Amino acid sequence: MSVPAIAWKKHGWASAAGEDVPTRDIIGVAYNTGRDGLLKRLDPDKFLNRGTGPTKTKYAEGLLDVSGTILRPDKKISMQLHAKPMKDHWQCFVPLGKEKDQELLLLIKDKLTQLQIVLGTTHSGFNQIRAQYKQICARVTRLKLAFETDLALGFVAIPDLGGGTAKYKYLPKTAPKYSMNNQTPGLANTTPTFNAELQALLRNNVSRYKSVVGIAIKNEVRISIRNHENPTWPMFVKWTGTNREDVAGRWEVNTYNQNAWSASGLHIRNLLG
Repeated sequence: MSVPAIAWKKHGWASAAGEDVPTRDIIGVAYNTGRDGLLKRLDPDKFLNRGTGPTKTKYAEGLLDVSGTILRPDKKISMQLHAKPMKDHWQCFVPLGKEKDQELLLLIKDKLTQLQIVLGTTHSGFNQIRAQYKQICARVTRLKLAFETDLALGFVAIPDLGGGTAKYKYLPKTAPKYSMNNQTPGLANTTPTFNAELQALLRNNVSRYKSVVGIAIKNEVRISIRNHENPTWPMFVKWTGTNREDVAGRWEVNTYNQNAWSASGLHIRNLLG
């Protein structure tokens, strides 16, 4: 039994690697990938600080953005992925919101940055708007950067301007990367200096992501995976073929219940269109 493809004109599909990889320590920060790591990203509380509730664990658990691919409906899924799928290769499929929705979230973020400069972080109005924005971001899967080919993403240390702990972001290699040594995060020479033209292009691609996928067979995006109102998503699938060219290969849909993964009996065709 196959899951019918969602109409491409209505929604886009994105895929993120779902290999069962344990939490890794990269340049001093945890990076949690794989099926279990992506499952953790579905809990909004891990991305929110509440006055009387739990403190967000995004950085402690390594629940950072991941690399993904925007899938084209006219090409085989297995041929679009950067990692060549072999038998039992895992992927995570998610639907993407409309292009205008993606653009709106980026616009709100930009406006908040401007308001913070004007009003400061102690302004009640600013904090109220920022809290509402963070509530949305903790619950919405969204694109951060998009490119028609390989973005060559890597971790970059971002100094905290308020004198706190430095953060890490998944950015293209065009930004100076934080080297794999014992340097202290937040040094001036680790600050990313995006080329303004490139940054504008990558951001603009988010609001027209359906156009981006038509340029090359493989693309790379930076994506935040969160929970979805429809419990079908994210969809964790496993490749049944022996290699990426296997014409008999399909994507076996798996579910997670009682701390164990099991096949659902559903499959996704390797060609969406």
